[in-house]
Amino acid sequence: MQKNLHGQLGKQLVIKHYGSVTVVTKYPDMSRVKRSVARKWNNKRFKDLRNPEERAAYAKELKGRRSVYHAAIEAFMGTPANPD
Repeated sequence: MQKNLHGQLGKQLVIKHYGSVTVVTKYPDMSRVKRSVARKWNNKRFKDLRNPEERAAYAKELKGRRSVYHAAIEAFMGTPANPD
């Protein structure tokens, strides 16, 4: 198997590398995962940034050459989760 091949193939297989070993596993089934309210709230915060209008509004508030992604990570790390 090629060393530069990694990622997922559809929703069936995942190709990973651990050191010099390539591992092929089945795609994880996350349908039974129970997410907390805080986790759902944080997921929504990042999902909203995929919307072009939300992303543009967020980008207007940035100063300099900061990326929306890095600013969102910084806000996430510095702001405690408050789903209320």
